[in-house]
Amino acid sequence: MPVNGHEVFAQMSKLEPDIPVIFMTGYATEASLIGAGSQVQPAVLQKPCGIFVLAQKLREVLDKQNESSLRDYD
Repeated sequence: MPVNGHEVFAQMSKLEPDIPVIFMTGYATEASLIGAGSQVQPAVLQKPCGIFVLAQKLREVLDKQNESSLRDYD
């Protein structure tokens, strides 16, 4: 059973490789390691962040996912 975000991400990306993911961390060194060894590079937010920054990142990730989905239909 997953116990941390890295393990959850690893298992999720095996089941659903295109799932949008945002990691939130307070550790700069951890941010650079997120997604290492994975084909999927999740978005990363540094804590603390305000609601506007969170909203921007959500929009960015969802737009990227939408663009990816649209390319599949071309």
